[in-house]
Amino acid sequence: MYLIKAALFLGFASMAGLFLFFACANKSIAREFRNKLMMVLAYCILVSFFSPTPLICNLLAFLTVPLFARKRTEIAPIYVFSFLILPGVGMPLTIGGTWLMAIDNIMSVTAGAALMATIKGGGGGQRSWTVPGVCLLAIFSVYVLSGIRATTPTNMLRVLVEQLCTFVLPFYAVRRSIRTGDDVRRIFIGMVAATTALSTLAIYEAWTTWPLYRVIYNHYGITLGSGASVKMRGGLLRSPGPFPEPTSFAYWLSIGTFIAMTSSWMFRSKIKFWGMCAVLLLGMYAPQSRGAWLGLIVAYLVYQVGTGQVSKMLKGVVVAALFGGLVYGAALTIPQVAQTLGLDTTGVVKRDYRQDLWTRGIEEAQHNLLIGTDIGTVMTSLADMKQGEGIVDFVNTYLYVLLVSGLIGVTAFGSGLLVPIAVLWKRAKMLRRYDTRQLSVIAALLGSIAVMLAFTSLVGRSTMGLGVMLGMAAALSKMRPANLMTQKKPSRRAKNLGANDATPQVDPVPAMTG
Repeated sequence: MYLIKAALFLGFASMAGLFLFFACANKSIAREFRNKLMMVLAYCILVSFFSPTPLICNLLAFLTVPLFARKRTEIAPIYVFSFLILPGVGMPLTIGGTWLMAIDNIMSVTAGAALMATIKGGGGGQRSWTVPGVCLLAIFSVYVLSGIRATTPTNMLRVLVEQLCTFVLPFYAVRRSIRTGDDVRRIFIGMVAATTALSTLAIYEAWTTWPLYRVIYNHYGITLGSGASVKMRGGLLRSPGPFPEPTSFAYWLSIGTFIAMTSSWMFRSKIKFWGMCAVLLLGMYAPQSRGAWLGLIVAYLVYQVGTGQVSKMLKGVVVAALFGGLVYGAALTIPQVAQTLGLDTTGVVKRDYRQDLWTRGIEEAQHNLLIGTDIGTVMTSLADMKQGEGIVDFVNTYLYVLLVSGLIGVTAFGSGLLVPIAVLWKRAKMLRRYDTRQLSVIAALLGSIAVMLAFTSLVGRSTMGLGVMLGMAAALSKMRPANLMTQKKPSRRAKNLGANDATPQVDPVPAMTG
């Protein structure tokens, strides 16, 4: 009975956000996506809460995209929507009692999307290598090589398969599903729709201190580590949503919020556009992650530079500085605000685990600075940094990469994140007479991710999400100029909404045909 109650409240909270999104979205977007995404949301909730076993739950998650994506143009939007909505119900994959690897709902829905992309996709016949694709392989190689050090051949194969599923499979599913700029806009629509549904859920969870998805793990007999325990700050629950902990939840809310803030073309009027932004920003507050806010600010700055709107960027910096000053002033007098920001009574940031881990990690990294060492040795050396759950929680991805692969690995990893930004910027400048805002959005998101990875681990859904972003970057970097924008002239409403943008606005979904 408790399971049914949680599912009903979760469905109401998230469906309310989806209704709100389509009430604000352009009519063409609502016509195309409303019924489809509402059915996908209901399906994901039913699959997550009422499957009898983790195996059946994963099989049904695998079928999500094949069941609902009837056309190539629907594969990627439905995939990213369900990718964000589904919780990570995991299970071990074994053969004859031999453990192979762990899989979960996110990996299963990705496999279903990759299958549909293989059947109905094609990427417009553009099969040549792209710089973002090479960058993905560089990051993939860093993780594979660091994972197979000082281990057995069987484990080497296991690591290779796991990293192929988490890095390459999402990249392939998205890359093969995209042919035009409208396909990328559809992905943006799916991400913003999911973010709105999750934002209203996050607000409800924070207000009621009820993490609704957690009942699922009891249902399947899955034990979460103490690192996934419910956390409170400033009298409010740090909402985890469908994620194992609030930091990664905020990471994805930040990405979806930024896409909405740079996509006024999605909405019927300026009032509805700004109203939606307010809801998403409030939802972003619920997990209470400072790294996510920093990521949003960085994305905004990179986007304004990429679109040549430096003066607008400077205005935003001034507004952000004034707002930050007001919040800091409030923290000095209101304890609840200070707790939320992680400040003490004197307004100084409290020393936390991240700072201690950074200090100890740099000390250990100096012993093998060039090529690092194997993860087993790292864990033994940092045994004094184990948290309550008995693990070293690498909340800084760059520190982890430095320890297991040295400066060589950090250089390859950092280049894999930053080089695609330069490629997209360069291509946007070459194609100024076309609608290239989606190139700037992806470049900004990669910059944001590069910053947020200093505050979170690149594991699970975050790893797969990087594959999704680089898949879009790879498609855009090789797309024919004429395919970047629809051939239909901008509508009057789109022109009005885009009055403050540097490039002409277009109706994003004129036909939505495959």
